Amino acid sequence: MLDVHNVTWFKQTVKNACGLFALLNSISNLSQDSYEPDSRIIQFKAVENDVPKIEALINEMNKEYTDAATQGETEAPDANDDTTLHFISFIKKNGHIYELDGRRSGPYDLGESTSDGDIIDEDKLIERFQYYISLADDENKLNFSLMALAPSFD
Repeated sequence: MLDVHNVTWFKQTVKNACGLFALLNSISNLSQDSYEPDSRIIQFKAVENDVPKIEALINEMNKEYTDAATQGETEAPDANDDTTLHFISFIKKNGHIYELDGRRSGPYDLGESTSDGDIIDEDKLIERFQYYISLADDENKLNFSLMALAPSFD
């Protein structure tokens, strides 16, 4: 776990688990009152930068992830297979927009944002999206999914 500019980021340590790490990176940066008291994310936040404890939690999470990935009807790719799919996170925190990719060496600051979440340097964000689109082959250029973690409207 790395904490840069008060942004929590986890290095992806399991091949083909980028979705899990994108979600972990996203929820790790929510406000403290967003978590259930005994949740796994609270366990991660409680150990701060204690590397052995973090590694133990990641190993436990990896086992649980592997167990969950082998259930269900959809055939998951082998953990050692190369895939063309990847998941990353974008978050707004401390007045900035960050890209969180578990394959990188830490959070990537995309620039300041306004109080209502608009990025000030839109060109930089558009450039990042275009970069990812350029990595896809022609057949998959438009195969993107988006998930937002946002407050309830209730």
